[in-house]
Amino acid sequence: MPRRVGRSGGNLPVTTTSFVGRDRELHEGRRILRAHRILTLVGGGGVGKTRLAVHLGARMARDFPGGVWLVDLAPLGPGADVGGVVSAALPDGLPGDTSSLLILDTCERLPDECGAFVSELIKYTGTRILVTGRRPLAVLGEHLLEVKPFGTPDAIKLFAERAPGFSLPDETAPEVAEICSRLDGLPLAIELAAARLRALSLPELLATLEDPDQLLSLGNRIAPPRRRSLGDLCAWSHALCTPPERDLWARLSVFAGDFDLAAAESICEGGGIAVEDVLDLVAGLVDKSVVLRTGDACYSLPGIARRYGAKQLSHTGESDHFQDRQATYFLGLARKLLDRLREEGIPGVHAAMRRASRDFSEAAAYLAARPGFGDDVLDLRTLLHRAPADPARTAEETVASGDSAALARLENAFHTYGEQGDQFRLRQCARRLAVVAWNSSDRSAPDRVKRLVEHATLTTGPCWRPLRTVLLALAQLRDDSPGKAEKSFRRALAELRNSGEYLWIALCCEGMALCAQASGNPVRAARLLGFSRSMTEQTLGEVIEYATGVSLAEPDPAGTSAGSGLTPREYEVAELIRDGLTNQAIGAELGISKRTVEAYVVRAMAKLGFSRRSQISAWIASERRFPLS
Repeated sequence: MPRRVGRSGGNLPVTTTSFVGRDRELHEGRRILRAHRILTLVGGGGVGKTRLAVHLGARMARDFPGGVWLVDLAPLGPGADVGGVVSAALPDGLPGDTSSLLILDTCERLPDECGAFVSELIKYTGTRILVTGRRPLAVLGEHLLEVKPFGTPDAIKLFAERAPGFSLPDETAPEVAEICSRLDGLPLAIELAAARLRALSLPELLATLEDPDQLLSLGNRIAPPRRRSLGDLCAWSHALCTPPERDLWARLSVFAGDFDLAAAESICEGGGIAVEDVLDLVAGLVDKSVVLRTGDACYSLPGIARRYGAKQLSHTGESDHFQDRQATYFLGLARKLLDRLREEGIPGVHAAMRRASRDFSEAAAYLAARPGFGDDVLDLRTLLHRAPADPARTAEETVASGDSAALARLENAFHTYGEQGDQFRLRQCARRLAVVAWNSSDRSAPDRVKRLVEHATLTTGPCWRPLRTVLLALAQLRDDSPGKAEKSFRRALAELRNSGEYLWIALCCEGMALCAQASGNPVRAARLLGFSRSMTEQTLGEVIEYATGVSLAEPDPAGTSAGSGLTPREYEVAELIRDGLTNQAIGAELGISKRTVEAYVVRAMAKLGFSRRSQISAWIASERRFPLS
C-alpha cells in the first residue's frame, strides 16, 4: 500500500477515494484523544473502522508532531509478540515521547496480547493510542467509540460516489435506498456492490442481492483475505466466537427483525445451550459486534450476518426445527397482543409490534404453507392488519359522509365498544366520528363527539388526551381559528409520535394542511397533505418534525466543552481556522462550498460572541490545550 509522510511525520496510507460521513465520530474521536490516552473504535466487520482511524489520524496530525503511526495487526494470531511487531514496523522502534499517536489496527484476534501491550506502553511512555477492533481491549483507561453502519443519506451518498460513472437521478433513489438497506448500511458492502454497476443495472444488482449465496460472495479478489467477500468478512467474525456462540448465532438467524431476551431463550435453547446460558452468549456476540443492541434488552442480527447464520444452521440440518419454534413462539405472542389490543388499544402494543412485526409476517408466511394452520394464520394477519408497525400498511376505513344518520350510527357503535371495553375499535371509531363531525352540516356535531371522547377519557384513562387535543384543534379550525388550531395540532402530534396511532397522525397532518391553506401557505399545505397520504415509518420523524417545526432528534453527544454550543461541523471549521486555513481551503478540506464555510463561521462567531476570525483561533487554542504527559 502506498505510504505518505505527513507534514508532522508518520506512515499513514495515501487515500485514493473520498471520505463520506462520520462527522460525529470524527468530532468525538478528537475530543477523546485530546483528553485521554486510549481510544478504541469498536464495530462490526466492514463498518469502516480502519478508514475512520486513518482519517482521524490525518486530521489530528498537527496535534502530534512526533507522527501518526499505523500498524496493521490483522495478520497476527493469538500468542503473537505485539510489542515486537510494532517495534519492527516503525522506523525508530516503539514510540515513546508525548507527541506521537499510535494506531493499532484490527486487534480483535489477539485482545489479550494487545491489551497487555497497550497497558505497558501507556505506563512507561506518553504515547496516545488509537485502537480498532470488533471488541474492546478492556484495559484501564480505555475509552470506546462505537462505529455503526451508515444511515440512509450517507449510504446513498457513498454508493453514488463509488459507482463508476453513476449519477443519482430522482427516479433511481428508491432502488439505491433499497440496495443500501439490503446491505445493512455497511460501507464495505456498499462499495463492493457499487463496483458491480460496471456489469449490472440497478434492478439486476438488486435482484442479485436477494440471493443469499450471491450476496455473501460479493467481494473483491485483490482485497485482504478477510475482505475478499462478505462471506469471508462473516467467517472472520465467526472464527472469533466460541462454539456455543456460533451455535446461537446460527439459531438467531430465524429472527426476521429485532428480538428480546425472552424470545431468544424460548426459541434458541436446547441442543447444548441451556436457557440460563443464553444471556451470556448474547452478550458475547454483542461484545464481538456480531449482534447489535437496539434498546433495553432488545437486540438484532444484521441482515448479512443473519444470512450467514442461516447457512450455518442449514449445514447442521436444524433449520426446520428452529423455524417451527420461531413460528410457534410468535403465534403465541400474537394471541396475547390481540387480547392487549382489545384492552389497551394500539399504544399498548405498539412497541412490541414495531420490534416483532417482521417476525409475525414471517411466521404467518411459514404457517400458511403448512396444512392445518388456517386459524393460526388468521390470528397473525388480524394483528398485523389492526396494529401495523408501519403507517404505510395502515388499513384506513374512509367515512366521507357527514349526514346525521352516519353520526348516529357511529355514536351507537362508540357506546357499544365502550361497554365491551374494546379500546382498539373505540379509538378507531372516535377517529371516524371526528371525520364525520368535520363534514357534517350539523354545527353541534363536533361538540357531541368531544363529549363522547371526554367520557371515554374518564372511563379508560389518560392515553385519550392526544385525541381530545385533536378534536379541540378540529373545533378551532371549524370556528375559523387556524392559528389556535395549528398550535393544538402540533401539541397532539408531539404526544402521538410514538403511539402507533397512524390514523390520528394522518388526521393531524390533514388538519394542519387546512391551517396552512387558510394562512396563505399552499406549498406547506400540499406537503402536509402528501405526508398524510403516503406516510411510512422511515419518514414519520420527518413528518412530525416538519409539521411541528421542532427537531425531535436526540441531542448530539459530541457537544463542545465550556458550553460553546457549537455543532460538530462548526467546531471542525473552528479547528481548521486555528490551523490557519482560509475559507476556500477549509471548503476543499471538508468537501463543501466556500459559501457554506462562511455560513458556519458566521454561526460559530455568533454563538461564541466573537466578531473576528482571529478570536476563534485563540479560543480553540485555549479550549483544546491539553497535556500530553
